[in-house]
Amino acid sequence: MNKTPVPILMAEDDEDDRLLTIEAFEESRLLNKLYIVEDGEELLDFYIIKVLMQTPELRLDQD
Repeated sequence: MNKTPVPILMAEDDEDDRLLTIEAFEESRLLNKLYIVEDGEELLDFYIIKVLMQTPELRLDQD
């Protein structure tokens, strides 16, 4: 099993929820890199630039 932390990409339009998520990640001391965008369009832009044009370090969770 690979124990390398995978990056997490989250789309959240509510600023308070974004701040709570960041705080929760800091308190939990997770090693995962957290990327937060504001909406689906920004998420797709990020994914195209970060993953498809650079490195495949992010995967979409289709649940």
